Amino acid sequence: MTEVQSSEGRQLGPEGVIELANVTLARLSNAPALPDFGEAMIKAIRHYHGGKEFEYDLTFLTLSRAPSDPDCTVLGEPSVSGTSKASLV
Repeated sequence: MTEVQSSEGRQLGPEGVIELANVTLARLSNAPALPDFGEAMIKAIRHYHGGKEFEYDLTFLTLSRAPSDPDCTVLGEPSVSGTSKASLV
């Protein structure tokens, strides 16, 4: 996905993917379902690519994880109990 090029030939790149994800999330509801976010990202990537067919396949995997182990920490922060979800768009 980072290698997708705009109609001007600019690669999206890792920073572009993050920016596109932030813009996409801002346009969706406060807590979008993973499939909704994935589909919105694919639409945004197609738009960035000028609506043309991709030269290669495009796989976009969304993951959401909230550890259920109360003793687990993520990035130094105590975790909250929850579930894991995945969506392949």
